[in-house]
Amino acid sequence: LERVPWEACVLEPHRDPALESYVKKRTGMSSPVIGYFAPAPWLAKALVDLHPEYGLLLRLDHELKDLVQLVVCQENSCRFCYAAVRGMLWAQGMSRTRIQRIEQDLARGDLPSRTLAAMAVGRSQSRSGPAGARAARGVLQQAGVDADEMRESAFAVALTDFSNRAHSIPAV
Repeated sequence: LERVPWEACVLEPHRDPALESYVKKRTGMSSPVIGYFAPAPWLAKALVDLHPEYGLLLRLDHELKDLVQLVVCQENSCRFCYAAVRGMLWAQGMSRTRIQRIEQDLARGDLPSRTLAAMAVGRSQSRSGPAGARAARGVLQQAGVDADEMRESAFAVALTDFSNRAHSIPAV
């Protein structure tokens, strides 16, 4: 990431010890970006609490969730978000080799139909949002995805879009 030319952030970070303590207690580590969201603590807490890593996904395979997150970041054309997802995967203990394999999987056409459907839904939902939900549901149903996995796929897409936009607005 140090070789990527970033533009300056439009916001100045603000220290909020209570918020910093909340983040550290919830995630087990401090967050270098949380100070940028301190003026809107509800947003900062949402960025922390709405993560599949905290048990919010029960049925959706986490590797599939990782693919969906990368697809959505690509669809949003946000190089920071894409790099952030890669960094998050690495920080969670995923090897660089596995991350590269997941990235290669994004271009494969021979993935299982359920995986291809979830990736297609990630792309389309990122573009169309709720207006395309019915069509997205049909794609997942045709691939044999059950209702719980559909909800969790939609959650993964929505969460990634939310996080991408929340971090892009201030250019953090």
